[in-house]
Amino acid sequence: MMSMSVPEPAGLFGRMIGPKRRWRAYKARIRRLPERYRLVVDALERYLMHFGPVDGDHAMAVFDDVAELFERAAAEATPIRDLVGDDPVEFVEALVRNYGRGGYVDREQDRLVRAVDRAQRAEGPERPAWSGTVPVGDTALYVRDSGGFGPPVVYLNGAYADLSHWRRVIAHLGDDCRHITYDARARGRSQRSADHSFEAGLGDLSAVLDARDVEQALLVGWSYGAILSWHWADRHPTRAAGLVCVDAFPIGLTGDEGRARIRALFHRMRWALPIASRFGMAARMTAEEHADVNIEINRDQRGVGPGDRAAGLPRAVRAGHGRQPRHARRGDGPRQGRARSADRGPAEPDRRAGRQQPHGDPAQGRRGHRRLGPRRPGPHGPVRPAAT
Repeated sequence: MMSMSVPEPAGLFGRMIGPKRRWRAYKARIRRLPERYRLVVDALERYLMHFGPVDGDHAMAVFDDVAELFERAAAEATPIRDLVGDDPVEFVEALVRNYGRGGYVDREQDRLVRAVDRAQRAEGPERPAWSGTVPVGDTALYVRDSGGFGPPVVYLNGAYADLSHWRRVIAHLGDDCRHITYDARARGRSQRSADHSFEAGLGDLSAVLDARDVEQALLVGWSYGAILSWHWADRHPTRAAGLVCVDAFPIGLTGDEGRARIRALFHRMRWALPIASRFGMAARMTAEEHADVNIEINRDQRGVGPGDRAAGLPRAVRAGHGRQPRHARRGDGPRQGRARSADRGPAEPDRRAGRQQPHGDPAQGRRGHRRLGPRRPGPHGPVRPAAT
C-alpha cells in the first residue's frame, strides 16, 4: 500500500492542525503522479469540493483513497478510461456513495428514514405498554413490554443478571422498537423455582413470547442470554427475526478441574451473593445452584455455535474487551475463548449490534444499537462481526 501515514496531534490542537497535515500529505502524493493522472485527480478534486462529503473526516477519507487509486494506476500504467470508465461523473458519484456525506446530511437522511418507518408502523395496531408476571411451571416470570408500533426486540440477560441492565440501551433506542425484557427464574422480580436448567430457560423464552402475542422478534442476548438466543432460534427459526449476541462464545471450563474451579469461586462468593442479588448481579439461589448453572453452560456449550437453521439468520456478534475477573484470566477463560472463536466463520450479518462491550455491562454499547435493520454500506463495507 502506498498510503502515507501522518500522525495527528490530539485534542483541540489536533482538530485544528491534524486535517491540515493530512491535506498537505495528500497534495504531496498527487504532485508525484505523472501529469496525465494528476490532471484527472485535480478535476476530481474540484468536483468533490462542490459535491462531495461535507465534513473533513469523510472528505479526507475520499481524497486519500483517490490518491491511492491513482498511485496504483500510475504504477501499473493503467489507461485513464479503464480507470474512470466512460462516464467520469458516475465514477466519482459511485465513489462518494461508498462513504456517506457526513455531518448533518447523514443525520437528516437517517431521521427521515426513521420517521417514514414510524409512520408506516403507526398504520397498524398500537400495542399498549404492560408489565406483570407470566406463569411458567412452578414459577412466574416478571416481564416488561414497552408496547408501541415498533418491531419486537426481546432482551436476554446474563446468567445471573436482571432486566435492569438493558435500561440505557432501551432508552437510547427509544420508541423505534417494542422492547420486551424479563427476569429469569429467581432473578430480579421473578419467583424462585426448583428448575434452573438451560432447557427451562429455552421454554421460558417461548412462554414469554406466547404470553405477549409475539410471533417473531429480534433477539438481543448478553453472555448466557446470547447462547440461549441462538439455541432457541435453531429450534424456532421462523420466530427469530435475527440475533444480536454480546460477549458470548462457545468455549468454557470443563472437566473435573474446571468444575472444581467454578464451585470454589462461588463458594468464596457465597456471603456476597444475597447482597449482589439486590442489585441485579446475582440470583436468589444458593452458591451451589449458582455453580450448577455455570457448570451446565460450560459443559454443554463447549465448542457449540449456532445450528444450521440459526446460522442462516441475520446476526451480529460482539465480544467484550474490558477487564476480566481474576478467575477468568487463567486457563481457558474469555480471552482464550474469543481467540479460538476467531476460527469460526458466521454468515455475514445485516443487523448492527453496536460497538464492543466492556465485559459485564451490555449497556456500554448503547450508542451503536440504533440501527437494527439492514444498513447501507459505509466506507469499509457492511458491519462484519467477530466470529463465534
